[in-house]
Formats: sequence, structure tokens, C-alpha cells
Amino acid sequence: MKHSIFILLLTVASLLTSCTKDVEKGKQNVDDSSLDWLRDAGETQNFKSVGVSNLLKLTNNNLKTSYIAASDCDKKFPKETCYHYDMQQVFITANTADNTFSVTYAIIRSISDNQFYDRLEVSMFEDEKTFANMAIVTWAENTDKLNEANGFSDLQNSITLEGKTFQNVYHKKDVGGDLYFSKEKGVVAFETGDGKLWVLQ
Repeated sequence: MKHSIFILLLTVASLLTSCTKDVEKGKQNVDDSSLDWLRDAGETQNFKSVGVSNLLKLTNNNLKTSYIAASDCDKKFPKETCYHYDMQQVFITANTADNTFSVTYAIIRSISDNQFYDRLEVSMFEDEKTFANMAIVTWAENTDKLNEANGFSDLQNSITLEGKTFQNVYHKKDVGGDLYFSKEKGVVAFETGDGKLWVLQ
């Protein structure tokens, strides 16, 4: 009896210690269509806020590429298999001349439930601290994921801000302020910590 229990414990221990299999899958690049969501290097956008005489100018820097590690695990008992990838991210930043304000546009290849997708992350910074951001799925193997994920940002067919009208604008109300973005123009408006709304001219 003791021998049987010992064998059973060894079997359970063997299953627990060998429950994960790691598989390296290498690099995954973003889809070419996702790059259309990024801004052009060297482009300058001018923003104006009511009651402020000076324009806020954001100038785009050069496009950059890097890779970040990501994993997706298939949790089938008793052997969990984890697939490891190097996911491409392509990004461009824009900043004011004094670096008080900046925005980062980043396309990132991602995976969830064995399905690849690309997401655009737009982040606004003031004095190097994030105050507003949003994520938009730009490409997906599964179109259901595309529709589901984009439900987190409110897409408006048309919106007028301080007398300026923009089409197909994603709106995200964040803790630090509102952020407005369109594929055609990039950030079209943002609200800063002091309550000022800056609108693209």
C-alpha cells in the first residue's frame, strides 16, 4: 500500500514539474496596413486653446522600430505549452520645442488566444508624465477581436471642437483629460491637466 502511494506521489510530482513546455517562435512583424495609422516624420501640427495667444506646435521625429518579448500559453492539462515571440513595435514621437508636451504613436504586434493582432497606442505626455492614452486595434486575424477591442474607444462619425469639425474621431476620456484621434490626422485635440482643450488648426 505504501509503495503504491509513493508511486502515485512520484507520478503527480512528475506531472507538476513538467507541466510547461516553452517554444520559441521568433519575430512577428506588424501588418503593412497598420503602418498607415502612423504620422509622417517631420510633420508639424499646430494646436490652439481658447484664451491662449500662442500656438502649441508638435513636430514629428523619425520613425523607429524595436522588438518586445510576448508570450501566449495553451493551458491544456497536463502539459501547458507557452509560445514566445519577439513582437515588432513601430513608433514615432512628436514634441514641442521645449519638450513640455509630447505624443507617441506606436503600432505593436500582439497575440491573444492564439490570434495575432496589431494595436495602435496613442499616449500624450506633459513634462514626461502620461496624462491621456488610448488603444485602437488596427489589424486582426479575427475580425470579432477587431470589433470587440475597439469598443473601448468611442468612434464618432463627426465631431466639432471649438468651431473645428473633424471626421471619424476616436474619443477616450482618461483620468488626466480627454483625447481625440483620427486615422487621417492623428491627435486632433487633447485636454491638459489645467482643463485647457487644445484643438488642431
